[in-house]
Amino acid sequence: MDTALGDLSHGHEGFGKGTKGLASAAALKGIIDGWESRLKAVRDECKELGGTLQKAGISFSGNDARVKQSFEAMRSKIDHYSQPDSRTTERAGR
Repeated sequence: MDTALGDLSHGHEGFGKGTKGLASAAALKGIIDGWESRLKAVRDECKELGGTLQKAGISFSGNDARVKQSFEAMRSKIDHYSQPDSRTTERAGR
């Protein structure tokens, strides 16, 4: 965004010299100011979102691994109890 703001400023350097009183110059100045304001707002929002997204990424970074481990732990229990020998052993032990 800073590059876009710089380009906008650079592209309109010297604007206004010799255009005093022209309605089109005043209208263009309003447009330039509007774009500058919008670009600054977008830049600021991106900076704010960048920090928020980084915090969320750090917070959720281990979720996939934890979920995978939890499913693998359940799978080993299911595999154990689905074996014919383990059901017989479990019933006999009661």
